[in-house]
Parts: sequence; C-alpha cells; structure tokens
Amino acid sequence: MVTGASRGIGKGIALELGAAGATVYITGRSAIPGRLPGTVHATAAEIDLLGGVGVRSSAITATTMRSNGSSSGSATNTAASMYW
Repeated sequence: MVTGASRGIGKGIALELGAAGATVYITGRSAIPGRLPGTVHATAAEIDLLGGVGVRSSAITATTMRSNGSSSGSATNTAASMYW
C-alpha cells in the first residue's frame, strides 16, 4: 500500500512497484482533477500500463482542533487518515 500516490514521491514509489509487476494498493486525496496535477485514478492506470495492477483504495481524512494550553488561545491542527 502506498499513500499519497496522486503525485510526488508516493506516485514515484507506486509506479516503480507497478513496473516490477506488483499489485499496488494506492490512496490519495486527489480523486478528481483539480488545481494540482495528478489523481489516484491516473496513477492506477499508469501502474496497469507498466505491467502491475493498480488498486485504488478509498480514504477519509479528518482534521481535529485541540487547545495547546497556551494563554493565547491558539490551537493545534491534527490530521488523521483512515484507509480501507
């Protein structure tokens, strides 16, 4: 499983595994084309073309806020992802 496979290092790792003939489960936040290039669908298709099997996995990303205990009232963002 490779996370962040829409672009960048994650995509590069997924493509190399695919070129080696692996079945690669990929996740990413970009499921549809947007302002940034690349989607998990496009990466899966490229993996297939290279001789591997690209399997898109769904991802849910949530952001929570918690107080960091400072008197300024600022908070800390914490992101969490669940994949299946």
